[in-house]
Amino acid sequence: INAEYMGTNSGSNPSCLRYYNQHFRFSFQTLVNSRLKEHKWGTNLLTYCPEYIDESGEQVAPIFTVTIERDDPPYQSLTAIDEKLTSECDPSNPLREKKIVTIRGRQYLSFVSLRTEEMYGVIEEMKSKIYVALRGNETIILKWEVVSTESQRYERCMNQLIESFEIDL
Repeated sequence: INAEYMGTNSGSNPSCLRYYNQHFRFSFQTLVNSRLKEHKWGTNLLTYCPEYIDESGEQVAPIFTVTIERDDPPYQSLTAIDEKLTSECDPSNPLREKKIVTIRGRQYLSFVSLRTEEMYGVIEEMKSKIYVALRGNETIILKWEVVSTESQRYERCMNQLIESFEIDL
């Protein structure tokens, strides 16, 4: 992992590092005691757990993933991605809060998705906040996901992480 210390003069927390992925040319702010895992299974994926253990020792924190997909042919616009997602979406569980947002000068299609998942014998509703950006023939997907009942607890932290995300040209 290639990370550089951010320091306090950048206005950031001194317990933070700036993670930089040289191969895919993106970076974001991470907590020193968090976990980063990169792997490649067909697509290229980075998984990040920013605050992975609570006071009781349980792993309840959100998971942040970055996926880089090379599209052939590439998408021409975020609108084309929106149309594809809308056509593939389950009508009983539509994408919520869809909008175009600008982060660090780059436009993203942003939306929220809810789904249920069985975890340790308990059915939980999962909330995902997803941001999609284009760079040449690549689609860059940022997603943070957490149990819905915990989403407010982590929303500020995850929004700060998203706002720190930079994609090089």
